[in-house]
Amino acid sequence: MDSIGNMLSTIKNAYAVRKITVELPHSKMNLTILKILEKNGYVQSIRTFKEAQSGHMRLSVGLLYDEGGKPVLTQIKRVSKPGQRIYRGKGDLRDIHQGLGMSLVSTSRGVMSSREARARDLGGEVLCELW
Repeated sequence: MDSIGNMLSTIKNAYAVRKITVELPHSKMNLTILKILEKNGYVQSIRTFKEAQSGHMRLSVGLLYDEGGKPVLTQIKRVSKPGQRIYRGKGDLRDIHQGLGMSLVSTSRGVMSSREARARDLGGEVLCELW
C-alpha cells in the first residue's frame, strides 16, 4: 500500500467534510511531509502520540481554514506513484498554479518543496503537488 498516497487522500477527504483534526499512521516520511506542510502554512499543527490499545504511533494533524471557512488546501495530487516514479531535474521543477501551490520533491538531501530544491540546484522524485 502507498502510505504517502493514503495520507494525502485522508487529508483531502478530511478537508472536504470540514474536519478540524485528522489522525494518520506514523512514519518518518509522513512526518517529514507534514512538517513541510506545517512550515508552509497548509496545516495548523502536528502531534505524535501512542495509541492506547495497540501501542502503535499515530499522528494527529490540525487542519487549517481561512476566515471564510474555506480549506487552505483545495487540491492534493499524488504525482509519483509506486507503479510509476516521476523524476525531474532542477530545471524541470515548475511552479504550481503560478506560485500559489507547491510540489514536494524527494532529493538526495531529503524531502523539500520545489522552490527550496530549485534554490539548492537539486532535482529528484516529485512526490505530490498541492494548491
